[in-house]
Amino acid sequence: MGPTDNVLRELLPDFFSLWDRDLCNAASEIIDRNDSEALYRFGHTIKGSKMQFGFRDLATFGIAIMHDAERADFPAAA
Repeated sequence: MGPTDNVLRELLPDFFSLWDRDLCNAASEIIDRNDSEALYRFGHTIKGSKMQFGFRDLATFGIAIMHDAERADFPAAA
């Protein structure tokens, strides 16, 4: 899977670098704050960015995080 567009392919290294940073930093900060609204936005961003680059399987993680945020289930989101 992944992008078939050459421009999107060129952006992949930055895409994964930012994604790694977000998963390592932003997610844990949001969960530590028990911020359901920020967690939902984070999940939505993951879903959208992964879909944009053609990674539908990874987009499901964003959807799951959005559902966790709706339930304020921070342990599940972690």
